[in-house]
Amino acid sequence: MKQLNTKNLTNKWWFKLTITIFGIILVFALWLIISAIVSNEALFPSPIKVIPVFISFLGNINIYAAIGMTLLRLLISILISLLLALILGVIGGLVPTFHRLINPLVIVLRTIPTAAVILILIVLLKPVFALTIIVCLVTFPVLYEAVRGGIANTDESIKQSLKLETSLSNHKSIFKVLLPCSAPYIFLGIIQTIGLGMKVSIMSEVLVGNPNVNGLGMMIKNYYTYLEMDKVLAVSMYAIILIGLVDLLLSIVKKKINH
Repeated sequence: MKQLNTKNLTNKWWFKLTITIFGIILVFALWLIISAIVSNEALFPSPIKVIPVFISFLGNINIYAAIGMTLLRLLISILISLLLALILGVIGGLVPTFHRLINPLVIVLRTIPTAAVILILIVLLKPVFALTIIVCLVTFPVLYEAVRGGIANTDESIKQSLKLETSLSNHKSIFKVLLPCSAPYIFLGIIQTIGLGMKVSIMSEVLVGNPNVNGLGMMIKNYYTYLEMDKVLAVSMYAIILIGLVDLLLSIVKKKINH
């Protein structure tokens, strides 16, 4: 009975919210302790100094423009990756030989150092194109595996029924049966790529360091150049909150679809 009550308690929304709030407080407490250990406000300011800066940015139009541009590039990159992942992932899920052929490329893209890719593309391409392609290359392996895994793990009885009625490769089978059955895998992949894509996008903007490229990473780069670390951390907080809100929204959508 006690175990049942405990399980019911942990499923309550207010309990989850309370634990999340305590988790956030723990993060700020650790931040405060580390800043005290470092004891150099110029290099690692405490949350007591950063939070007022964070609040002051709410009235700064530049932060909203930077967020908008970073999100726009992230959205374009993930849409391109998702389109490629849907095409290649469906083929890979239906044709194991194709998956074995493309899998080495997927492994290379997943394991290659992101910083090296960024530096190479900065040299070869214009900054705006480089930023988009970098995020595509990083997020594609995750989305490809999500689509392929969803197709490959679709219930065998469903696959057998489709083979008897039409064929697995028929467009109706793919769009009306296989992809809807794979939706949980695909949404999980999208949720995973949002945070990853945001981090890579901001890191790319910092490394590109082009004043003509607006974004959160460029703001961080500018403030870091002048050692305004309180502003660096304040802008980073906006990025963290942004990723959290997007993840929360996608999680809610995923739950609605599953129900």
